[in-house]
Amino acid sequence: MVRWTPPSSGGAVLGYVIRAVPGGLTVRTSDVTSYLAGGLANGRAYRFTVAAVKASGTGPASRPSAAVTPEAPTVPGRVSSMAATAGYEQVAVSWAAPKSDGGAPVTGYRLTTRPGTSTVSVPGDARSAAVTGLADGKAYRVFVAAVNSAGSGQPVSSAVLRPGATVPGPPAQVTAAPVRSGVRVSWVPPDSDGGSAVSGYVVTAVRSGRKVTVGASARSVTVTGQPSDTSSAFTVAARNSRGAGPAATSAAASAGGTVGAKTVVLSAASLSTLAQAQTTGSLLFASPPAQVRDLAAGDVLAAGVSTATPGGLLAKVTSVTSSGSTVTVATEPASLDEALSTAAFGTSASLTRYQVARFVPARAGVRLLAAGLQPASAAPGSIGFSLDTTLYRSGNGGTVKADGSVALTPQLSFAASVSCCFHTASQFTASVTAAASLTFAADVSHDISGGYTLGTLDFAPITFAVLGVPVVIVPQLTVKLVARGSVTAGLSASAGESVTVGAQVTTKDSHVSARPVRSETTTWTPPVFYGTFSVGGGAEADLSATVDG
Repeated sequence: MVRWTPPSSGGAVLGYVIRAVPGGLTVRTSDVTSYLAGGLANGRAYRFTVAAVKASGTGPASRPSAAVTPEAPTVPGRVSSMAATAGYEQVAVSWAAPKSDGGAPVTGYRLTTRPGTSTVSVPGDARSAAVTGLADGKAYRVFVAAVNSAGSGQPVSSAVLRPGATVPGPPAQVTAAPVRSGVRVSWVPPDSDGGSAVSGYVVTAVRSGRKVTVGASARSVTVTGQPSDTSSAFTVAARNSRGAGPAATSAAASAGGTVGAKTVVLSAASLSTLAQAQTTGSLLFASPPAQVRDLAAGDVLAAGVSTATPGGLLAKVTSVTSSGSTVTVATEPASLDEALSTAAFGTSASLTRYQVARFVPARAGVRLLAAGLQPASAAPGSIGFSLDTTLYRSGNGGTVKADGSVALTPQLSFAASVSCCFHTASQFTASVTAAASLTFAADVSHDISGGYTLGTLDFAPITFAVLGVPVVIVPQLTVKLVARGSVTAGLSASAGESVTVGAQVTTKDSHVSARPVRSETTTWTPPVFYGTFSVGGGAEADLSATVDG
């Protein structure tokens, strides 16, 4: 590593020229104050000079540095804090980086088993992985070793583990909404049954502690005996032969409520005659039933997901006209407090790969991984992407490329309460944890700071009913690669980052407030060839949702 102090006078510095003697290795850098010189011979002594480059030209070289002799790196030390947990046909493993990298960056970790049936390799910034494809009931030890350019370090062994069935995962989505006799709690089955079929679900009212048990085929249950003047959250946990898994929690809801006097929930017969829904808000019905013909200005229309209303419908009628057998209903957007007079309800959801309805990549070389194929170091249930894409291409064909993986874990919750007369309160929270393991490679010098959109995810709508009025939430996710700094010709560096971003939006009557949600952790592996250190990389995502009826 060569380090220096910038000149104190003479104008702005554009970069530096570093020269090694003997050998004549010469490299031009950007405006940095340190440089990892590569391509040298181990066991040979070198001295270095540095000269500043300004608009007027290259200045005089510094005095030669003291002689330094590169030494061949050794293998890394042992990983620490290793932990392993057996699951269904797999073992989940975590660890901490070794105290010594042996003089060369740790480029990866290798996981093996004894008996030797599986080998898993993960990038140098990974701190966890899953070893899959193991036989249930068979005894295994898992070994983790750090790897650098000199080879693989001494492995660390787990205790003896026997893979087998575990409890199910948490339900992916839990909704609580009032019905006239209580609170209707609904859910989506967990992504993982733990290797043993789900035998039922346990639904618990958080405030009262009341529990309701239902069978494996159930997707909802009405919890009775809940006071109408007190709201409560509800938890849902799946059970199998190994017991109850972790619970997922709904937003708070209360029993009972009142539908607005002018609310009209369109029937299947009415929706089947909806020929066109124009962007202006006009709905064109062909030979509709009396429910549509009898609509009047001021009515509030609601509909769930259908062929004619793929994102649901919540609109106020402004006029109704007829021409022959065609009825045109002009509408404007409506709000939930116009459809409901009193109600408290909400939903909480983890968005997984199984709920992705469509992915539209924004650039070549970005691929959505199939369900269950997320990167080895990613959280269970996350949405994985592989990257082999060009971020920049110069006029003469030089490129800056990004290669690696991104894993996203989106979460959203929505809660609302409506009370007479037109008092509303709601809270929408959306966050995404984006974990990236990336390598940037360049054969041209370029500033890559900025965001690079990778693509957009559309999720299947989240649907539920409040006192018979359908509510539809349509989540959408825009994925961005975020790079910071500059790259120098010849650079190959890697960076890993885990960022949680999002926002919480709260409304009360006409007042709206918002606060950002952000936390991040970053790991950095220095360049493995030569180049500047001023580069970092990660991923972010914008999660939005349309709430409609």
